[in-house]
Amino acid sequence: MSADRAQLSRAAREALSRGDLAAVQNIARNLLAASPLYSDGHYLSARVALAQRQLKLAVKSFQECVKLDSGRLDAVVELADLLLRMGQHGQSCAVLNAHQSNLKKTSRAAFSAAELYSRLGLHEAALPFYKTANEIQPKVESIKAGLAACATKNGELSLAIELYESLLNANPANQRNHYELSRLRKATSQAHIDVMLEQLGQFDLAEKGEDSTNHIFLHFAIAKEYEDLEEWQASFEHYAKGAESAAAKSQAAGYEVTQDIAALEACREVFNQSWMLNDGQSAEGPKSVQISVHDKTPIFVVGLPRTGTTLVERILASHSQIGSADETFFLQAATSRMVQAQGAGVSESLADTLKAAAELPPQKIMNAYLESVDYRLSDQPFFVDKYPFNFHYLGIVSRAMPSAKIVLLERDPMDACVAMFRQPYFKYSYRLEDLADYYQAYRRLIDHWCRVIPNIYVVTYENLINDTNAQIDQLLTYIDVDIEPQCYRFFENKGASATASSVQIREKVHSRSIGKWRNWQKQLNLLNKRLQSN
Repeated sequence: MSADRAQLSRAAREALSRGDLAAVQNIARNLLAASPLYSDGHYLSARVALAQRQLKLAVKSFQECVKLDSGRLDAVVELADLLLRMGQHGQSCAVLNAHQSNLKKTSRAAFSAAELYSRLGLHEAALPFYKTANEIQPKVESIKAGLAACATKNGELSLAIELYESLLNANPANQRNHYELSRLRKATSQAHIDVMLEQLGQFDLAEKGEDSTNHIFLHFAIAKEYEDLEEWQASFEHYAKGAESAAAKSQAAGYEVTQDIAALEACREVFNQSWMLNDGQSAEGPKSVQISVHDKTPIFVVGLPRTGTTLVERILASHSQIGSADETFFLQAATSRMVQAQGAGVSESLADTLKAAAELPPQKIMNAYLESVDYRLSDQPFFVDKYPFNFHYLGIVSRAMPSAKIVLLERDPMDACVAMFRQPYFKYSYRLEDLADYYQAYRRLIDHWCRVIPNIYVVTYENLINDTNAQIDQLLTYIDVDIEPQCYRFFENKGASATASSVQIREKVHSRSIGKWRNWQKQLNLLNKRLQSN
Protein backbone atom coordinates (compact mmCIF):
# COMPACT_ATOMS: atom_id res chain seq x y z
CA MET A 1 0.00 0.00 0.00
CA SER A 2 2.76 2.44 0.95
CA ALA A 3 4.60 1.63 -2.28
CA ASP A 4 1.48 2.44 -4.27
CA ARG A 5 1.07 5.73 -2.43
CA ALA A 6 4.68 6.69 -3.05
CA GLN A 7 4.29 5.90 -6.73
CA LEU A 8 1.16 8.03 -6.96
CA SER A 9 2.91 10.89 -5.13
CA ARG A 10 5.77 10.76 -7.63
CA ALA A 11 3.29 10.81 -10.49
CA ALA A 12 1.57 13.83 -8.95
CA ARG A 13 4.86 15.74 -8.77
CA GLU A 14 5.59 14.96 -12.39
CA ALA A 15 2.12 16.29 -13.23
CA LEU A 16 2.82 19.42 -11.16
CA SER A 17 6.01 20.06 -13.09
CA ARG A 18 3.99 19.81 -16.33
CA GLY A 19 1.27 22.11 -14.97
CA ASP A 20 -1.32 19.33 -15.26
CA LEU A 21 -3.53 20.35 -12.33
CA ALA A 22 -6.36 18.02 -13.30
CA ALA A 23 -4.06 15.02 -12.98
CA VAL A 24 -2.70 16.23 -9.63
CA GLN A 25 -6.20 16.81 -8.31
CA ASN A 26 -7.32 13.35 -9.41
CA ILE A 27 -4.32 11.69 -7.73
CA ALA A 28 -4.84 13.68 -4.53
CA ARG A 29 -8.48 12.60 -4.36
CA ASN A 30 -7.55 8.97 -4.89
CA LEU A 31 -4.86 9.13 -2.22
CA LEU A 32 -7.18 10.69 0.35
CA ALA A 33 -10.04 8.34 -0.49
CA ALA A 34 -7.77 5.39 0.20
CA SER A 35 -5.81 6.94 3.08
CA PRO A 36 -7.41 10.04 4.68
CA LEU A 37 -4.48 10.34 7.08
CA TYR A 38 -1.83 10.38 4.34
CA SER A 39 -0.12 13.77 4.65
CA ASP A 40 0.98 13.97 1.02
CA GLY A 41 -2.61 13.71 -0.18
CA HIS A 42 -3.41 16.89 1.75
CA TYR A 43 -0.24 18.56 0.53
CA LEU A 44 -1.11 17.85 -3.09
CA SER A 45 -4.66 19.09 -2.51
CA ALA A 46 -3.18 22.31 -1.11
CA ARG A 47 -0.99 22.80 -4.17
CA VAL A 48 -4.00 22.39 -6.47
CA ALA A 49 -6.10 24.79 -4.40
CA LEU A 50 -3.28 27.29 -4.39
CA ALA A 51 -2.94 27.13 -8.17
CA GLN A 52 -6.70 27.65 -8.49
CA ARG A 53 -6.55 30.67 -6.14
CA GLN A 54 -8.73 28.89 -3.57
CA LEU A 55 -6.58 30.28 -0.80
CA LYS A 56 -8.67 29.35 2.23
CA LEU A 57 -8.90 25.76 1.01
CA ALA A 58 -5.14 25.73 0.41
CA VAL A 59 -4.53 26.93 3.97
CA LYS A 60 -6.80 24.23 5.36
CA SER A 61 -5.08 21.48 3.36
CA PHE A 62 -1.57 22.67 4.27
CA GLN A 63 -2.62 22.79 7.94
CA GLU A 64 -3.96 19.23 7.77
CA CYS A 65 -0.73 18.04 6.15
CA VAL A 66 1.39 19.63 8.89
CA LYS A 67 -0.91 18.31 11.60
CA LEU A 68 -0.46 14.77 10.32
CA ASP A 69 3.28 15.11 9.77
CA SER A 70 5.14 17.96 11.50
CA GLY A 71 8.25 16.91 9.62
CA ARG A 72 6.79 18.12 6.33
CA LEU A 73 8.93 21.25 6.24
CA ASP A 74 7.86 22.02 2.68
CA ALA A 75 4.26 22.27 3.87
CA VAL A 76 5.27 24.33 6.92
CA VAL A 77 7.13 26.84 4.78
CA GLU A 78 4.44 27.04 2.10
CA LEU A 79 1.73 27.48 4.75
CA ALA A 80 3.62 30.31 6.45
CA ASP A 81 4.30 31.94 3.08
CA LEU A 82 0.66 31.71 2.02
CA LEU A 83 -0.63 33.18 5.28
CA LEU A 84 1.85 36.03 4.95
CA ARG A 85 0.74 36.77 1.39
CA MET A 86 -2.88 36.74 2.58
CA GLY A 87 -2.03 39.39 5.15
CA GLN A 88 -2.37 36.99 8.08
CA HIS A 89 0.96 38.01 9.56
CA GLY A 90 0.29 36.80 13.09
CA GLN A 91 -0.80 33.36 11.91
CA SER A 92 2.22 33.10 9.61
CA CYS A 93 4.50 33.95 12.53
CA ALA A 94 2.76 31.39 14.75
CA VAL A 95 3.36 28.63 12.18
CA LEU A 96 7.09 29.42 12.05
CA ASN A 97 7.38 29.68 15.82
CA ALA A 98 5.70 26.30 16.30
CA HIS A 99 8.24 24.55 14.07
CA GLN A 100 11.47 26.40 14.87
CA SER A 101 13.52 23.37 15.87
CA ASN A 102 12.56 21.35 12.77
CA LEU A 103 13.17 24.30 10.46
CA LYS A 104 16.85 24.34 11.45
CA LYS A 105 17.41 20.77 10.29
CA THR A 106 18.14 21.61 6.66
CA SER A 107 19.72 24.57 4.93
CA ARG A 108 16.75 25.01 2.62
CA ALA A 109 14.21 25.05 5.45
CA ALA A 110 16.34 27.36 7.61
CA PHE A 111 16.87 29.80 4.75
CA SER A 112 13.15 29.77 3.92
CA ALA A 113 12.29 30.45 7.56
CA ALA A 114 14.84 33.28 7.69
CA GLU A 115 13.39 34.89 4.59
CA LEU A 116 9.84 34.61 5.98
CA TYR A 117 10.81 36.08 9.34
CA SER A 118 12.50 38.94 7.47
CA ARG A 119 9.39 39.60 5.41
CA LEU A 120 7.44 39.63 8.67
CA GLY A 121 9.81 42.33 9.93
CA LEU A 122 11.16 40.03 12.67
CA HIS A 123 14.84 40.42 11.92
CA GLU A 124 16.05 39.27 15.32
CA ALA A 125 14.15 36.01 14.83
CA ALA A 126 15.50 35.67 11.28
CA LEU A 127 19.17 35.98 12.17
CA PRO A 128 19.77 32.54 13.76
CA PHE A 129 18.06 30.86 10.81
CA TYR A 130 20.29 32.68 8.32
CA LYS A 131 23.29 31.64 10.40
CA THR A 132 22.17 28.01 10.46
CA ALA A 133 21.61 27.95 6.69
CA ASN A 134 25.03 29.52 6.12
CA GLU A 135 26.74 27.04 8.45
CA ILE A 136 25.26 24.14 6.48
CA GLN A 137 25.91 25.66 3.05
CA PRO A 138 28.58 28.36 3.43
CA LYS A 139 29.18 28.83 -0.30
CA VAL A 140 25.64 29.68 -1.42
CA GLU A 141 25.58 33.35 -2.49
CA SER A 142 21.89 33.98 -1.77
CA ILE A 143 22.22 32.63 1.78
CA LYS A 144 25.36 34.65 2.45
CA ALA A 145 23.74 37.83 1.09
CA GLY A 146 20.65 37.29 3.20
CA LEU A 147 22.76 36.78 6.31
CA ALA A 148 24.79 39.92 5.53
CA ALA A 149 21.66 42.06 5.19
CA CYS A 150 20.14 40.62 8.36
CA ALA A 151 23.37 41.05 10.31
CA THR A 152 23.36 44.73 9.30
CA LYS A 153 19.83 45.17 10.62
CA ASN A 154 20.82 43.50 13.90
CA GLY A 155 23.92 45.60 14.39
CA GLU A 156 26.42 42.78 13.76
CA LEU A 157 28.38 45.05 11.47
CA SER A 158 31.72 43.20 11.56
CA LEU A 159 30.00 40.02 10.40
CA ALA A 160 28.17 41.92 7.67
CA ILE A 161 31.41 43.50 6.40
CA GLU A 162 33.14 40.11 6.34
CA LEU A 163 30.27 38.58 4.37
CA TYR A 164 30.01 41.40 1.82
CA GLU A 165 33.77 41.32 1.26
CA SER A 166 33.56 37.58 0.67
CA LEU A 167 30.66 38.02 -1.74
CA LEU A 168 32.52 40.71 -3.69
CA ASN A 169 35.68 38.64 -3.87
CA ALA A 170 33.61 35.93 -5.55
CA ASN A 171 31.56 38.31 -7.70
CA PRO A 172 32.99 41.86 -7.96
CA ALA A 173 30.29 42.84 -10.46
CA ASN A 174 27.48 42.77 -7.88
CA GLN A 175 26.67 46.46 -7.56
CA ARG A 176 24.18 46.13 -4.70
CA ASN A 177 26.80 44.41 -2.55
CA HIS A 178 29.26 47.25 -3.23
CA TYR A 179 26.60 49.70 -2.09
CA GLU A 180 25.78 47.76 1.08
CA LEU A 181 29.47 47.48 1.96
CA SER A 182 29.96 51.22 1.45
CA ARG A 183 27.22 51.91 4.01
CA LEU A 184 28.84 49.78 6.70
CA ARG A 185 32.11 51.63 7.19
CA LYS A 186 33.70 55.00 6.61
CA ALA A 187 36.14 54.98 3.72
CA THR A 188 39.67 55.92 4.75
CA SER A 189 41.30 55.40 1.36
CA GLN A 190 40.31 55.22 -2.28
CA ALA A 191 40.92 51.46 -2.50
CA HIS A 192 37.27 50.40 -2.73
CA ILE A 193 36.43 53.37 -4.94
CA ASP A 194 39.07 52.25 -7.43
CA VAL A 195 37.58 48.76 -7.51
CA MET A 196 34.12 50.20 -8.15
CA LEU A 197 35.37 52.60 -10.81
CA GLU A 198 37.04 49.67 -12.57
CA GLN A 199 33.74 47.78 -12.51
CA LEU A 200 31.94 50.84 -13.84
CA GLY A 201 34.44 51.10 -16.70
CA GLN A 202 33.96 47.44 -17.56
CA PHE A 203 30.19 47.88 -17.63
CA ASP A 204 30.48 50.96 -19.85
CA LEU A 205 32.77 49.09 -22.23
CA ALA A 206 30.42 46.13 -22.41
CA GLU A 207 27.50 48.47 -23.13
CA LYS A 208 29.49 50.20 -25.88
CA GLY A 209 28.82 53.67 -24.59
CA GLU A 210 25.05 53.33 -24.49
CA ASP A 211 23.18 55.13 -21.73
CA SER A 212 22.39 52.76 -18.90
CA THR A 213 20.08 52.87 -15.89
CA ASN A 214 21.71 49.77 -14.41
CA HIS A 215 24.45 51.41 -12.36
CA ILE A 216 22.39 53.27 -9.79
CA PHE A 217 23.73 51.57 -6.68
CA LEU A 218 27.32 51.63 -7.90
CA HIS A 219 27.20 55.41 -8.42
CA PHE A 220 25.65 55.96 -4.99
CA ALA A 221 28.29 53.72 -3.38
CA ILE A 222 31.14 55.61 -5.08
CA ALA A 223 29.57 58.92 -4.09
CA LYS A 224 29.23 57.89 -0.47
CA GLU A 225 32.89 56.88 -0.21
CA TYR A 226 34.07 60.08 -1.92
CA GLU A 227 31.96 61.91 0.64
CA ASP A 228 33.74 60.00 3.43
CA LEU A 229 37.05 61.23 1.98
CA GLU A 230 35.66 64.79 1.72
CA GLU A 231 36.11 64.76 -2.04
CA TRP A 232 32.96 66.84 -2.40
CA GLN A 233 32.99 67.51 -6.15
CA ALA A 234 33.59 63.88 -7.10
CA SER A 235 31.00 62.82 -4.57
CA PHE A 236 28.31 65.07 -6.00
CA GLU A 237 29.08 64.01 -9.55
CA HIS A 238 28.35 60.39 -8.72
CA TYR A 239 25.28 61.21 -6.63
CA ALA A 240 23.98 63.15 -9.62
CA LYS A 241 24.76 60.32 -12.05
CA GLY A 242 23.09 57.76 -9.80
CA ALA A 243 20.05 59.98 -9.35
CA GLU A 244 19.87 60.69 -13.09
CA SER A 245 19.87 56.96 -13.86
CA ALA A 246 17.26 56.29 -11.16
CA ALA A 247 15.06 59.11 -12.48
CA ALA A 248 15.23 57.73 -16.02
CA LYS A 249 14.30 54.28 -14.77
CA SER A 250 11.35 55.48 -12.69
CA GLN A 251 10.13 57.74 -15.50
CA ALA A 252 10.24 54.82 -17.92
CA ALA A 253 8.03 52.95 -15.44
CA GLY A 254 5.48 55.79 -15.55
CA TYR A 255 6.43 57.77 -12.46
CA GLU A 256 5.90 61.52 -12.20
CA VAL A 257 6.41 63.58 -9.06
CA THR A 258 2.92 65.01 -9.51
CA GLN A 259 1.59 61.63 -8.36
CA ASP A 260 3.23 61.98 -4.95
CA ILE A 261 2.32 65.65 -4.68
CA ALA A 262 -1.31 64.79 -5.48
CA ALA A 263 -1.38 62.47 -2.47
CA LEU A 264 -0.11 65.25 -0.20
CA GLU A 265 -2.70 67.66 -1.55
CA ALA A 266 -5.45 65.04 -1.19
CA CYS A 267 -4.72 64.81 2.54
CA ARG A 268 -5.30 68.51 2.99
CA GLU A 269 -8.39 68.41 0.81
CA VAL A 270 -10.29 65.51 2.38
CA PHE A 271 -8.98 65.44 5.96
CA ASN A 272 -9.85 69.08 6.45
CA GLN A 273 -11.06 70.89 9.55
CA SER A 274 -14.67 69.96 8.87
CA TRP A 275 -13.83 66.27 8.48
CA MET A 276 -11.78 66.27 11.66
CA LEU A 277 -14.51 67.97 13.70
CA ASN A 278 -17.18 65.70 12.27
CA ASP A 279 -15.45 62.65 13.74
CA GLY A 280 -14.78 61.26 10.30
CA GLN A 281 -18.43 61.04 9.29
CA SER A 282 -18.98 60.91 5.56
CA ALA A 283 -22.01 61.62 3.47
CA GLU A 284 -23.25 58.17 4.51
CA GLY A 285 -24.13 59.52 7.91
CA PRO A 286 -22.99 58.88 11.51
CA LYS A 287 -20.75 55.92 12.12
CA SER A 288 -21.16 53.57 15.08
CA VAL A 289 -17.86 51.74 14.65
CA GLN A 290 -15.80 51.73 17.83
CA ILE A 291 -12.08 51.28 18.25
CA SER A 292 -11.08 47.78 19.30
CA VAL A 293 -10.19 47.20 22.92
CA HIS A 294 -6.42 47.49 22.82
CA ASP A 295 -4.18 47.79 25.86
CA LYS A 296 -1.24 49.30 23.99
CA THR A 297 -0.91 52.90 22.86
CA PRO A 298 0.80 53.49 19.50
CA ILE A 299 3.43 56.18 19.09
CA PHE A 300 3.67 57.19 15.43
CA VAL A 301 7.03 58.76 14.61
CA VAL A 302 6.70 60.54 11.28
CA GLY A 303 8.47 63.04 9.09
CA LEU A 304 10.49 63.04 5.92
CA PRO A 305 13.06 60.25 5.63
CA ARG A 306 16.52 61.12 6.95
CA THR A 307 15.22 63.67 9.45
CA GLY A 308 15.88 61.70 12.65
CA THR A 309 12.88 59.37 12.81
CA THR A 310 15.05 56.30 13.47
CA LEU A 311 17.02 58.17 16.15
CA VAL A 312 13.79 59.01 17.98
CA GLU A 313 12.54 55.43 17.60
CA ARG A 314 15.77 54.13 19.19
CA ILE A 315 15.47 56.60 22.06
CA LEU A 316 11.87 55.66 22.76
CA ALA A 317 12.42 51.92 22.34
CA SER A 318 15.17 52.07 24.98
CA HIS A 319 12.48 52.81 27.60
CA SER A 320 11.19 49.93 29.71
CA GLN A 321 7.56 50.85 28.97
CA ILE A 322 7.91 51.28 25.21
CA GLY A 323 8.30 48.52 22.65
CA SER A 324 9.02 48.90 18.97
CA ALA A 325 7.25 47.59 15.90
CA ASP A 326 10.12 49.16 13.92
CA GLU A 327 9.08 50.48 10.50
CA THR A 328 5.81 48.93 9.32
CA PHE A 329 3.55 49.45 6.33
CA PHE A 330 0.50 48.25 8.21
CA LEU A 331 -1.35 51.58 8.42
CA GLN A 332 -0.96 52.11 4.69
CA ALA A 333 -1.97 48.50 4.01
CA ALA A 334 -4.97 48.65 6.36
CA THR A 335 -6.20 51.80 4.62
CA SER A 336 -5.92 50.23 1.17
CA ARG A 337 -7.52 46.99 2.34
CA MET A 338 -10.52 48.74 3.92
CA VAL A 339 -11.00 50.89 0.82
CA GLN A 340 -10.97 47.81 -1.39
CA ALA A 341 -13.36 45.97 0.93
CA GLN A 342 -15.77 48.88 0.54
CA GLY A 343 -15.91 48.15 -3.17
CA ALA A 344 -13.70 50.99 -4.35
CA GLY A 345 -11.43 48.56 -6.15
CA VAL A 346 -7.67 48.57 -6.35
CA SER A 347 -6.09 51.93 -7.19
CA GLU A 348 -2.44 52.59 -7.85
CA SER A 349 -3.08 56.22 -6.94
CA LEU A 350 -2.47 57.00 -3.27
CA ALA A 351 -4.46 60.20 -3.74
CA ASP A 352 -7.53 58.20 -4.82
CA THR A 353 -7.08 55.78 -1.92
CA LEU A 354 -6.93 58.61 0.59
CA LYS A 355 -10.03 60.24 -0.84
CA ALA A 356 -11.92 56.96 -0.63
CA ALA A 357 -10.63 56.38 2.92
CA ALA A 358 -12.18 59.68 4.01
CA GLU A 359 -15.58 58.11 3.29
CA LEU A 360 -14.97 55.29 5.76
CA PRO A 361 -15.18 55.22 9.55
CA PRO A 362 -11.57 55.93 10.62
CA GLN A 363 -12.00 53.51 13.53
CA LYS A 364 -12.45 50.68 11.02
CA ILE A 365 -9.07 51.43 9.48
CA MET A 366 -7.39 51.73 12.89
CA ASN A 367 -8.87 48.42 14.02
CA ALA A 368 -7.43 46.73 10.93
CA TYR A 369 -4.06 48.33 11.65
CA LEU A 370 -4.01 47.28 15.31
CA GLU A 371 -4.91 43.73 14.37
CA SER A 372 -2.11 43.60 11.77
CA VAL A 373 0.63 44.98 14.01
CA ASP A 374 -0.26 42.98 17.12
CA TYR A 375 2.10 40.05 16.46
CA ARG A 376 5.12 42.38 16.58
CA LEU A 377 4.30 43.73 20.01
CA SER A 378 5.58 42.75 23.44
CA ASP A 379 3.94 43.42 26.77
CA GLN A 380 4.90 47.11 27.14
CA PRO A 381 1.97 49.55 27.29
CA PHE A 382 3.36 51.70 24.43
CA PHE A 383 4.83 50.80 21.06
CA VAL A 384 6.58 52.82 18.34
CA ASP A 385 5.78 52.62 14.64
CA LYS A 386 8.25 54.82 12.82
CA TYR A 387 7.31 54.51 9.16
CA PRO A 388 8.03 58.11 8.07
CA PHE A 389 5.31 58.24 5.40
CA ASN A 390 2.56 57.60 7.93
CA PHE A 391 2.22 61.39 7.77
CA HIS A 392 -0.36 60.68 5.06
CA TYR A 393 -2.66 59.05 7.63
CA LEU A 394 -2.44 61.36 10.63
CA GLY A 395 -6.02 62.53 10.21
CA ILE A 396 -7.28 58.95 10.41
CA VAL A 397 -5.09 58.23 13.44
CA SER A 398 -6.12 61.36 15.32
CA ARG A 399 -9.86 60.92 14.78
CA ALA A 400 -9.96 57.17 15.32
CA MET A 401 -7.65 57.01 18.34
CA PRO A 402 -7.11 60.38 20.05
CA SER A 403 -4.96 58.66 22.69
CA ALA A 404 -2.33 57.76 20.07
CA LYS A 405 0.88 59.74 20.28
CA ILE A 406 2.22 61.51 17.19
CA VAL A 407 5.85 62.63 17.09
CA LEU A 408 6.82 64.74 14.08
CA LEU A 409 10.46 65.23 13.12
CA GLU A 410 11.56 68.46 11.48
CA ARG A 411 14.95 69.35 10.07
CA ASP A 412 16.61 72.19 8.19
CA PRO A 413 14.99 72.05 4.71
CA MET A 414 18.26 71.93 2.80
CA ASP A 415 19.81 69.28 5.03
CA ALA A 416 16.62 67.22 4.83
CA CYS A 417 16.37 67.44 1.05
CA VAL A 418 20.04 66.75 0.39
CA ALA A 419 19.97 63.77 2.75
CA MET A 420 17.16 62.27 0.65
CA PHE A 421 18.90 63.14 -2.62
CA ARG A 422 21.88 61.11 -1.42
CA GLN A 423 19.74 57.96 -1.11
CA PRO A 424 18.69 55.73 -4.03
CA TYR A 425 15.23 54.98 -2.64
CA PHE A 426 12.97 58.02 -3.02
CA LYS A 427 11.61 58.66 -6.50
CA TYR A 428 10.62 62.26 -5.79
CA SER A 429 14.22 63.12 -4.82
CA TYR A 430 16.04 61.97 -7.96
CA ARG A 431 15.64 65.36 -9.64
CA LEU A 432 16.36 68.44 -7.55
CA GLU A 433 13.48 70.40 -9.07
CA ASP A 434 11.08 67.55 -8.23
CA LEU A 435 12.50 67.39 -4.73
CA ALA A 436 11.88 71.10 -4.19
CA ASP A 437 8.27 70.79 -5.38
CA TYR A 438 7.68 67.74 -3.22
CA TYR A 439 9.17 69.37 -0.14
CA GLN A 440 6.99 72.45 -0.52
CA ALA A 441 3.85 70.31 -0.88
CA TYR A 442 4.94 68.28 2.15
CA ARG A 443 5.47 71.46 4.15
CA ARG A 444 1.93 72.62 3.30
CA LEU A 445 0.56 69.30 4.55
CA ILE A 446 2.50 69.45 7.80
CA ASP A 447 1.33 72.99 8.43
CA HIS A 448 -2.21 71.72 7.88
CA TRP A 449 -1.82 68.82 10.31
CA CYS A 450 -0.41 71.11 12.97
CA ARG A 451 -3.50 73.32 12.63
CA VAL A 452 -6.14 70.58 12.80
CA ILE A 453 -4.54 67.97 15.10
CA PRO A 454 -4.00 69.22 18.65
CA ASN A 455 -1.65 66.55 20.01
CA ILE A 456 1.23 66.50 17.53
CA TYR A 457 4.58 66.78 19.29
CA VAL A 458 7.29 68.35 17.14
CA VAL A 459 10.95 67.39 17.58
CA THR A 460 13.54 69.48 15.75
CA TYR A 461 16.52 67.41 14.67
CA GLU A 462 19.04 70.16 15.35
CA ASN A 463 17.71 70.69 18.90
CA LEU A 464 17.81 66.97 19.55
CA ILE A 465 21.45 66.80 18.49
CA ASN A 466 22.59 69.94 20.31
CA ASP A 467 20.65 69.46 23.56
CA THR A 468 20.04 65.73 23.56
CA ASN A 469 19.22 64.90 27.17
CA ALA A 470 16.85 67.83 27.69
CA GLN A 471 15.05 67.01 24.43
CA ILE A 472 14.73 63.37 25.46
CA ASP A 473 13.27 64.41 28.83
CA GLN A 474 10.66 66.57 27.11
CA LEU A 475 9.81 63.80 24.64
CA LEU A 476 9.27 61.24 27.41
CA THR A 477 7.14 63.74 29.31
CA TYR A 478 4.92 64.08 26.23
CA ILE A 479 4.59 60.29 25.98
CA ASP A 480 3.68 60.33 29.70
CA VAL A 481 6.30 57.91 30.96
CA ASP A 482 8.99 58.32 33.59
CA ILE A 483 12.41 59.54 32.53
CA GLU A 484 14.83 56.62 32.35
CA PRO A 485 18.61 57.08 31.90
CA GLN A 486 18.96 54.23 29.39
CA CYS A 487 17.16 56.43 26.87
CA TYR A 488 20.24 58.67 26.87
CA ARG A 489 22.27 55.58 25.86
CA PHE A 490 20.04 54.63 22.96
CA PHE A 491 23.09 53.62 20.91
CA GLU A 492 23.47 50.61 23.23
CA ASN A 493 20.03 49.35 22.19
CA LYS A 494 20.60 45.97 20.51
CA GLY A 495 17.21 45.83 18.82
CA ALA A 496 17.05 45.27 15.07
CA SER A 497 16.39 48.15 12.68
CA ALA A 498 15.41 47.74 9.05
CA THR A 499 15.86 51.38 8.05
CA ALA A 500 18.47 53.16 5.99
CA SER A 501 19.86 54.46 9.31
CA SER A 502 20.47 50.97 10.72
CA VAL A 503 24.22 51.63 10.83
CA GLN A 504 24.17 55.21 12.17
CA ILE A 505 21.91 54.39 15.13
CA ARG A 506 24.69 52.27 16.65
CA GLU A 507 26.71 55.47 17.11
CA LYS A 508 26.56 58.19 19.74
CA VAL A 509 24.91 61.48 18.81
CA HIS A 510 27.07 63.71 16.61
CA SER A 511 26.57 66.96 14.73
CA ARG A 512 28.42 66.05 11.52
CA SER A 513 25.21 66.02 9.48
CA ILE A 514 24.07 69.50 10.51
CA GLY A 515 24.73 71.93 7.66
CA LYS A 516 26.34 69.22 5.58
CA TRP A 517 24.61 70.44 2.44
CA ARG A 518 26.98 73.42 2.39
CA ASN A 519 29.74 71.14 1.14
CA TRP A 520 27.84 71.11 -2.17
CA GLN A 521 26.49 74.65 -1.95
CA LYS A 522 27.40 75.57 -5.53
CA GLN A 523 25.80 72.47 -7.02
CA LEU A 524 22.70 72.93 -4.88
CA ASN A 525 22.12 76.59 -5.65
CA LEU A 526 18.97 75.89 -7.68
CA LEU A 527 17.45 73.73 -4.94
CA ASN A 528 18.24 76.36 -2.31
CA LYS A 529 16.62 79.11 -4.35
CA ARG A 530 13.52 77.01 -5.00
CA LEU A 531 13.08 76.26 -1.30
CA GLN A 532 13.66 79.87 -0.26
CA SER A 533 11.18 81.14 -2.83
CA ASN A 534 8.34 79.63 -0.82
